[in-house]
Amino acid sequence: MLSFKRFLKKIKGTKDYNVDESRHQDYISLWTAGLNYDSRHEAVRKCTLNEKVYLEREPQNIKDNNAIHVKRKNGDSLGYVGRMHAQQLAPLLDQNAIFSWARIVALKCDLVENIHGVKIAIAVSPEIITSNTPKQKDIHFRFDKSEHNNLYLLLDCDERTLGEIIKLLNQSLFEIIRSGVSYRPGSDGNLYSWYLRLENSVDQESIHKLLRDNFPILNERYNHELEEEYFELQSEEIEDLKSRNKVLTEELSHAKKNLIKFQSIHSHRSNQFKDLINLTLPKVQFMGDSIDVLNNEIQDYSGPLKKIKEILNNNNYKAKKIKTLNGWFELHFNTGQRDDGRLYYRRCAHQLDVLVSFKKTQSKDIQFLKKQ
Repeated sequence: MLSFKRFLKKIKGTKDYNVDESRHQDYISLWTAGLNYDSRHEAVRKCTLNEKVYLEREPQNIKDNNAIHVKRKNGDSLGYVGRMHAQQLAPLLDQNAIFSWARIVALKCDLVENIHGVKIAIAVSPEIITSNTPKQKDIHFRFDKSEHNNLYLLLDCDERTLGEIIKLLNQSLFEIIRSGVSYRPGSDGNLYSWYLRLENSVDQESIHKLLRDNFPILNERYNHELEEEYFELQSEEIEDLKSRNKVLTEELSHAKKNLIKFQSIHSHRSNQFKDLINLTLPKVQFMGDSIDVLNNEIQDYSGPLKKIKEILNNNNYKAKKIKTLNGWFELHFNTGQRDDGRLYYRRCAHQLDVLVSFKKTQSKDIQFLKKQ
């Protein structure tokens, strides 16, 4: 990782607009988002540490008028600045208050060692850091369902706020089956920081209200949206409303087409993954949420799949026997983040029963396997 003193030394002497570089003694670092689209990950493979990249504003972006596109010098896309950072940085870029470029300070690889992540550092003054620190915790969330109809609550917030939300849901008796870092976009196409796997039958409106009651920014945003809608309807003429309705209908139709296209691609990818599993491991019966866990909830699924293959090929494979379950064994695996993955298996006459899960849900998993 490049130290910031060396980072400042590298950029010394380069000026952008009316920004006073001598006052930039701090920086904001962030991973870019949206690298899984339009083969952007191919461009990332050509990147180098300390490479200069450019921040291009897209105020007309239909998804976010604060959008900041990150590009290499040759115009190759490296994704976008995340929504929460973009909300703070876009006005500063528009005012030429910060540099319109940054430096690459870290790269990361996926499970087959293809580079797919780029982290950039943007030089700013300490005053900007202070003035742009939100007084309230910003939160964006969405309920989403997987291709297997399992319910997730996707969250975009800092880690401390995530902890507060989990504690609040537990205190309110909403069961959280699993939680962790979100590596896949939601069905709306947006990237979220975290996921909570909830019971499919949970009352979503009750959780909406619980979050609004406990996080003022959500309640303010909700009330503001209601007020905006009310005053807009009161102040506009009928003809203007008709005109707006026509434009919005066209935009909605376009958005629906894009959403259908995205859902089709996402569903096709999920089906491809399931087909691949069935082809490579035809004698394995995956139980419970195992396919969802492999495809959506862990960063690196190569580890557990390799272990399953070894178990199939070796009847004397060494594993820990589960004392409370007849014929079941337990293995640990690394999820790509930490060594908290759990793999339970049982040999049957013509197949191998497998449950892929996590350490934190072990008690529930054992109870589930007792019923099988």
